[in-house]
Amino acid sequence: MTPMVERRVVNLKALYGEQAKLPELSDYLEQAKMPAGEGNEVVLTGQAPVWLYLKVAHALHGRARRLIYASPLTGEIVIFDHDPFGGVVSERNGTSSCVSSPEDTKELTRGYDSDFLVAFEIGKVRVTADDEIGLCFEGGS
Repeated sequence: MTPMVERRVVNLKALYGEQAKLPELSDYLEQAKMPAGEGNEVVLTGQAPVWLYLKVAHALHGRARRLIYASPLTGEIVIFDHDPFGGVVSERNGTSSCVSSPEDTKELTRGYDSDFLVAFEIGKVRVTADDEIGLCFEGGS
């Protein structure tokens, strides 16, 4: 089954007091990693210097499945998206179902290397298949 991804918000302003200080950068990075967790969709928001946003984004690469920047002026902007399943986020509407066993997709996977992903969309339904999770159908409500 497709793993559920949690949406985690990290307010960068909350990482520092009145002014961000470059010598405290390693502390800020550790503070940002804790709420972000592993494999989640992470939203960075809050007033902060550009260098802090860049360093936190770099620190979360490889930890976050998807990284989003959010501000009242821009709305949400996807910085990176390494989610092969198009983001089945637990806080959003939508459905997801997967074939329970990768063995069920044997015919589909024949001829591919062990690390592969097939994905396509039909209307509002996204179909993905890989050798570890199997065949999944996802669609919005």
